[in-house]
Amino acid sequence: MAFYQLLYSKRSTTNITADDLEALAKTMQRTHRDFGISGFLVFHQDTFIHLIEGDKETVLSLAEEAKNNPQYAHFDVLLEQESQHRHMLTWGVGSSLSESLNHVDFYLPLDGTKHLCSTMEGEIGQIFMKFLGDE
Repeated sequence: MAFYQLLYSKRSTTNITADDLEALAKTMQRTHRDFGISGFLVFHQDTFIHLIEGDKETVLSLAEEAKNNPQYAHFDVLLEQESQHRHMLTWGVGSSLSESLNHVDFYLPLDGTKHLCSTMEGEIGQIFMKFLGDE
């Protein structure tokens, strides 16, 4: 089965708090599970980068919702492709949002995020590492 993968970035137009980030990640967890989507969300220096993968129609619909959200600007698609495997093996979304949220079990601190991204194959891993400043 082929999976559709879309990787995009967007910049926040408002000040994001730790509570905002936690609420966003929990909402995305539910949405991704409900639609059979897997992904990985990273928040770094006021910018989100988000990998979503699954059924093409669903992935594109979720990306369109993100693009049209007025809380964010500069929506840029960084990569679109089909793949025979998912980079994130479980449904839901893994998140690296803030080092201050390390106590929440599905968040990774920055070092953990860099390590995970360094294990991602191909262009997706390279884009994440460039975003995190570790090319």
